[in-house]
Amino acid sequence: MTYHFIPGEDLATGLGRIAAWQLARLDRLLGDDKELASGHHRTRKCVKRLRALLMLARTNLGQGCWRRLDRRLAAVGQSLSGERDQAVMLDRLAKLAADLPAGVQEDSAADIGRLLQKRHYGANGSNGTGGPAASDRARLQTDVARIGKAIGRVLRMVTHHSMIAGMAVTYRTGREAFKTAYRLDTAEAFHDLRKQVQRHGRHMQLMLLIWPEALGARVELARRLSDLLGEDHDLALLRKALRPLKGKAAAAALDRLCKERQRVIRAIARPLLQRFYAERSRALAKRIGIYWIAALASEDGHERPQLGSPLQRQ
Repeated sequence: MTYHFIPGEDLATGLGRIAAWQLARLDRLLGDDKELASGHHRTRKCVKRLRALLMLARTNLGQGCWRRLDRRLAAVGQSLSGERDQAVMLDRLAKLAADLPAGVQEDSAADIGRLLQKRHYGANGSNGTGGPAASDRARLQTDVARIGKAIGRVLRMVTHHSMIAGMAVTYRTGREAFKTAYRLDTAEAFHDLRKQVQRHGRHMQLMLLIWPEALGARVELARRLSDLLGEDHDLALLRKALRPLKGKAAAAALDRLCKERQRVIRAIARPLLQRFYAERSRALAKRIGIYWIAALASEDGHERPQLGSPLQRQ
């Protein structure tokens, strides 16, 4: 239970405990060669969890200060994205290869994969594994330690008002991203939507133990949507990598397969997203705030006051 508030736990204590665990795990994973070889999936998940935590302090910090600290965290994740993208792109290529028309299979997805791998390694100056060298990872560990101290100071400022307000801002941003993605129908818009879905899902995961019966289905829906939209993003990465190779029959066929699969994914995801973002942000914030207060009251047996204007303005 490392990414959940514990009912009855002081808010500052809970935030500090959760952040400290994620920071320690992030530091450990950055030094792990096995994690590097796997594409730094768990490492980047830690970064995303910390960014979701930081979002809870957004109203305390102000837009400028929050954005600067969030960008520092984002830079850590972005520095590790190359090997993740390479790993998932080649995995997606292997899965699609079986669906290639018989006439182009000899033109061979394996040859396409070798070309993509060569292009990736030649472009990023990697150390032969596709990831950052040991010296770069040591620098990232130092950066994480500094960022961690700043996060610790920031999270001590969070109140239950600002926590719920931060969750409401994330949710409202996600509702807008949902509309934008289906209006523009671009890979970038759907990737942004996935990030917003994940962040709201992580906020609900934080609150899960407050009322598991009410919030469990929401957390699971966020995970399902994240998986669907994650596959859409992987396909978009592969299509982008295939563009210079369109002259090859296999590359053109793979691009058509990717495009069709993206169309199906987006059609499946749409009604799920409509359900996920059905409430207005003010209504969701009020409901989550009531859950939080009710959980506090049930722990100490005392009635708590209603949330005030910071929540009502959301």
